Amino acid sequence: MDTESCLLAMRRLVLITIALSFVCKLASAGETATNEIWVTKGTVENPHLTPNSIMLRHEKIEGLMPAMTMPFAIKSRSLLDGVGYRDTVEVEFRKINNHFVIHKLKIIASQNSVTSTTPTEVSSFDITVPWDLDFFDSQGSTLSLRRFQNNIIVVSFIFTRCPTVCPLQTAKLQTALSYLTPEETQQVKFLSITVDPEYDRPERLEQYAKARSIDSSQWSFVTGSSETIGRALNSFNIVSLTQGSGDISHSLDVFLIESNNKSIRTYDGNNVSLAKDISRDISLLAGSFKQ
Repeated sequence: MDTESCLLAMRRLVLITIALSFVCKLASAGETATNEIWVTKGTVENPHLTPNSIMLRHEKIEGLMPAMTMPFAIKSRSLLDGVGYRDTVEVEFRKINNHFVIHKLKIIASQNSVTSTTPTEVSSFDITVPWDLDFFDSQGSTLSLRRFQNNIIVVSFIFTRCPTVCPLQTAKLQTALSYLTPEETQQVKFLSITVDPEYDRPERLEQYAKARSIDSSQWSFVTGSSETIGRALNSFNIVSLTQGSGDISHSLDVFLIESNNKSIRTYDGNNVSLAKDISRDISLLAGSFKQ
């Protein structure tokens, strides 16, 4: 098995571990179901979390739960025919054996219908950029998010001990940066926020960046208190789970924020086309994209 296949297999194992911590495989016998049916709309964060579950970012469900990103079990995989990442869907679900199980699903908007000249807009779930947050950069200096308010910003979430998806995502963003013209590069800043602040102190972030020959004037790797990182995760709707072994599994969303917060676009950090897609959208925002 080659290196890429090994990495993909390890990523699949991580995602299955997350899902199994939330969603148990439903037994065909002895199911206990409530009569109440809930309906909600949401964005599919991962249509293949496990063979029996998806990750859905849903709106507030009155009388049940606030808006959040969480796994749902699926009554039948046939419900997901034609469903892709970032599709907007409406679902009906019930509670069975203390798990939420989708039994009806309708696609409202498919990302496959987005035209080639339209950047991918974030879903209707509001993301409020926490401009008042202060982090610590890889030099140990305070870095206020406000510093980037007049720039196009690319925001990602990583942790330095991650052996698989984080290094791959970082490499894709490096490729995206290499695609930009000098004029575009001047308008954009990259920001990677750790999801592991207890371990990822400034010196470790510096080692991570130096090992990849990343220019700290263009790309900041930041950490902060647990409270600061928690606010950042909540603001961007990032799910981060620490397993019993100490391993961390987290959402792979990457965000492109237009200067002065005019718009926010979101991308699957694991998508093979990430570098091409995000560099192209930066060009659009910078006003220099040409067909």
